[in-house]
Amino acid sequence: MLLSFLLLFGTCKTKNKEQNNQQAILTNKIKIINSIQHKIQLAAGNNFTARPTLNAGEYYYDERNFRDSFGRLKEYVVIERRDTGDVLTNYYYKDSQLIKVTKSVVTLNVNQFANYYFDNYSLIHSHVGGSLSLISTDTLLSRGYRYLSIKGDVGDKEYRKYFGKKTYPPNSIVEIIE
Repeated sequence: MLLSFLLLFGTCKTKNKEQNNQQAILTNKIKIINSIQHKIQLAAGNNFTARPTLNAGEYYYDERNFRDSFGRLKEYVVIERRDTGDVLTNYYYKDSQLIKVTKSVVTLNVNQFANYYFDNYSLIHSHVGGSLSLISTDTLLSRGYRYLSIKGDVGDKEYRKYFGKKTYPPNSIVEIIE
């Protein structure tokens, strides 16, 4: 009886140790992906998502991409702007692989976000804040790799020319924040 108890206790302890190790590995991967995302955002410039101030009833839609000095895609952003708020979806890449997708919905009464972390074409973690529903992994991957296949720059050239510079587009949301 004592021997079977010791075996059961040892097995449980080993399983807990394995689970703790797997959780630590996942936590480290998420930290690394967040670090890469932060570096991409710094390289793209604070006003990468600069967008116009809208009047009542107006709508603005844009897609933009950011590439490093070697021409590799680092970020692809889809911007939807209404007079009541914004919906931003960002796709982040490292070595031509999708590593993270973020979605944020910010309106007058709502602040929601979702983060999806990828490793080797697999979703390793997702986190949703607010009442956003999860986007399917297949949808995220297909969109992410469709954007990766676009060779040239896309988006509103009026706002693109301000990327990484100290000046901001006229009538920009950046002016309101500062």
